[in-house]
Amino acid sequence: MVSYFRFVVANAPFLGFGLLLACFSSFGQTFYIGLFGAPIRTEFGLDHAGFGSLYMVGTLLSGAAFAFAGRAIDRITLRRYAAFALAGLAGACALMASAANAILLTAALCGLRFFGQGLVTHTAHTATARHFEGNRGKALSIVMLGHPLGEALLPPVAVAAAAWLGWREVWWAASILLIVAILPSAMLLLPRMPAPARSGSARSGAWSMLFRDRRFLLTLPAVLVPAFVSTGFAFHIVPLAAERSWDMKLVAAAFSAFAVVKVATSLAMGPAIDRFGARALLPALLLPLIAACLTLSSGTATWIAFLFMAFLGMSGGVTQTLLGAIWAEVYGVGHLGAIRSVYFVLMVFSSALAPAAFGRAIDAGAGLADIGLVCAAFMVGAKLLLLAGGFNRR
Repeated sequence: MVSYFRFVVANAPFLGFGLLLACFSSFGQTFYIGLFGAPIRTEFGLDHAGFGSLYMVGTLLSGAAFAFAGRAIDRITLRRYAAFALAGLAGACALMASAANAILLTAALCGLRFFGQGLVTHTAHTATARHFEGNRGKALSIVMLGHPLGEALLPPVAVAAAAWLGWREVWWAASILLIVAILPSAMLLLPRMPAPARSGSARSGAWSMLFRDRRFLLTLPAVLVPAFVSTGFAFHIVPLAAERSWDMKLVAAAFSAFAVVKVATSLAMGPAIDRFGARALLPALLLPLIAACLTLSSGTATWIAFLFMAFLGMSGGVTQTLLGAIWAEVYGVGHLGAIRSVYFVLMVFSSALAPAAFGRAIDAGAGLADIGLVCAAFMVGAKLLLLAGGFNRR
């Protein structure tokens, strides 16, 4: 613990930069955008399916754009890349605040996902994984705390402000905050660093390199399924609560278990990665999420809600920290931006499909406990493929 504390103190500015970006990437994350779903649907005359469809289109377009923009972090200075990402997110927030029709709304959603979930998050994760070679696990575990910090702090502020000022004014405030406070703070925390050395062949061939790697292909289902399953349950949390006769206040309280466990797991994973290596820990990737899915079949008692959310939090802590380190450990840091871009694009497409897939199953009469069992079975298969591929072995 002492060495952990000394590490944080010695590297506080760079860690603070990553933590700040991870926290305020929240403006482009599903949980934050979803807070404004009701007023947006009312103002634009959309039903749940209509808004969900626009959200899916925006997410898919952002993923396609990220395939080209994500790898640029390998060839320009981190300062310029971070400034572009934060300024773009501020612009997307402004577009969300002023959108007058469904086309502009879709463009705003695309911008929020591209810059928030995409470039700002990518900058925090990639810069940290590249900069801290010997203490990558500890560094990522600190930076990843920005995500639950945003999940804990921003929603109550946003909901209260929307009730007082209106939903559009909240997005204007987010845009101003990013330009006036977050962007300058990030630039102050970030040391001046040279642009990464150019070496175009590996960068431009990241897609072909990875898809020729049998280990990567066999591991792919295991690293993509957490985004799909977690997004599916998060998007359909209201029907889940209704199915179990859980009051939404109970579900909101259960999010405290989610946040606490996610933070604790992330902090524990950091030193474990530095000691044992991300490859050695990779087989544990899906275990918490399998446990979460199986928990839904355990009954309808109120404690099930807390246990389910705790396992989801554990899964989030394991997934974010472990997958933040694995690509650098396996493929090196020279073209880390391009390699992470491949994973990120695939993850975005996976998460974009989840709300529609879960929704179709619900409309067909499937209970969320049944969906959880199917997901658990799929994850067991994905885990076996991962082990067969040997991605976890040196």
